Amino acid sequence: MQIQVTDGINTELIPILLNKANFESGIDGISLLSLYVFAIQSKYNRYLVGVSPSEDTIFKPQTETEIDTIIIDDLNSGLQSSEISIENFAQVKYSLDKFFYDITVQGILNYTYKKSYLISSSDLGKSLNISRATIHRYKELGMEFINDVGHNSYPKHNNFYWKDGVWSSRIQALYQSFKLRNRSTEELIAEIQRDLELYQKQYGGTFHEVFGDVTEPYQLDEPDDYFDWKELSQDLKKLYE
Repeated sequence: MQIQVTDGINTELIPILLNKANFESGIDGISLLSLYVFAIQSKYNRYLVGVSPSEDTIFKPQTETEIDTIIIDDLNSGLQSSEISIENFAQVKYSLDKFFYDITVQGILNYTYKKSYLISSSDLGKSLNISRATIHRYKELGMEFINDVGHNSYPKHNNFYWKDGVWSSRIQALYQSFKLRNRSTEELIAEIQRDLELYQKQYGGTFHEVFGDVTEPYQLDEPDDYFDWKELSQDLKKLYE
């Protein structure tokens, strides 16, 4: 199927790119990503300026790369569709981000949007019927926003993702996956220390002082606290080794 793309983009370009991007042909992950990025930038040029991996990106060796064929099918289907809409772009963008996660061990994709594609928190709140406080909470859960661009800093596809429970769950899960793997050792240590301090405050002492003599942890009132606290202590020790 040929795609009608505006602003001078060849209508045969995307089908050719997708034909080259057939993963079963043995193309490596980096080349495949490049083809998809070029196709997405071409089709959604009314929304996008560009897409690029962050400077700290590390790709998996080809022998260790396992591609989710469902994600590839979703990318192909979304790009082959004659539809060029925010909803269509949002679905393709999610698939691209998921594909990028699968072929890398570190890094994220950076998106540069047209100014006309960014809206204010006020406008986003009205479209979702939520408060600014809720938007701030959603940002902590993975809602996309762009720094240093002024008042309008929220891509329009946030409305598609966050008005639907299924899509918002997908976005949150993928965001957490990226966040966990991209944390530095220092960030991990700081987070574990905060959790340990909460346990020490709750129980009034260190793990050794509170549970040092315990031989049957399953007999405790809160055995989960025992095992979580112990595991956190062990994780912290490993990080310092």
